Amino acid sequence: AAGAAWSILPGSRDWPGKKRLGTGGVYAEYIDAIGEEGWRMWNPRTWMWIWLGVECVGLAYDFAWHGFLNPGFDATTMDEMVKHLSTVHLPLYFGVAGMLVSSTWGLIDHLRRSETGLAIPVAFVGSLIQTAGETWHAYSHLQLTTHMGPIAFSVSFIGMVIVAAALVAGRRGDRRRAAGVGERRRAG
Repeated sequence: AAGAAWSILPGSRDWPGKKRLGTGGVYAEYIDAIGEEGWRMWNPRTWMWIWLGVECVGLAYDFAWHGFLNPGFDATTMDEMVKHLSTVHLPLYFGVAGMLVSSTWGLIDHLRRSETGLAIPVAFVGSLIQTAGETWHAYSHLQLTTHMGPIAFSVSFIGMVIVAAALVAGRRGDRRRAAGVGERRRAG
């Protein structure tokens, strides 16, 4: 029964009405009645890119709020800090949480398909680093101390850069593999 559930999931070999797009790679895309654009929403890598964008918007909002709108803000009570974190930092937290979920999904899919390549595992590690850094950053804020904030933020930012680099490298690797497969087919 468990195998039957997997056989109807998008991306499985038994997906009804599938049409293969491209020449392969980590995420050979299949489309059916929902169309190519709708199909991409089932790809964890697409969601990783979306959450990376949400994180960038969250960072920009955080920087603008602290740098231009309220440059002298200093919460003095726990209630003020909780309100601050649940408003100003919330877009960034959504992005980090979404990245962790989608990179976990991507890693599970990567392992389930026995795929090669390091892009998804590296992106997953980057999302773990980022989540740890952002959690540490929020914890230091809740302690009403700013001493560890910059270090914790740096850890989070490094994790985000690792994720972005892995996604870019994975995209380039997929294109190279697809081009190589096409050349081998023409030669053979």
